[in-house]
Amino acid sequence: MIAPMKDARLAELVRAIQQGKLSRNRHFEAFKDPLVQEARSIHLRLQTLTRMLEQHAAHELEVEAVRETDQFRVHVRVSRLHLSWTARFNAVEFGLLLEQRPARFYLGHAADASRPS
Repeated sequence: MIAPMKDARLAELVRAIQQGKLSRNRHFEAFKDPLVQEARSIHLRLQTLTRMLEQHAAHELEVEAVRETDQFRVHVRVSRLHLSWTARFNAVEFGLLLEQRPARFYLGHAADASRPS
C-alpha cells in the first residue's frame, strides 16, 4: 500500500509546484527531499508537453496517446515544422497531464479508452 500513498503525495506535490505554492526559491530546503525532486521533474515534463501543445496549436498537430502495459506513450508531431516528440507517462503522471486544458483537449480520448468498461 505504500505505492498508492506515494503516488497521491507525489500528485499533491506536482500540483503545489504547478500552482506556485511550492517554489524552489521560497522552499529551498524542501527541494532536498527526493520526492519533491521527483515531483519537480514530473512537473517540468508535463509543462514541456503542455507548452508544446499550446505553442503549436495553430499548426497541424498530430497527437497520439497509446496505453501500453503500465504507462501511456504520447507522441506529438508538427509536420510543417518537422518536429516530433515522444514521452512516456505512468498513470498518475498521465492523470496530472490531463488536468491541463491543452492536453485534455488533445488526449482526453486516450483516457476514456483506457478506462475499464
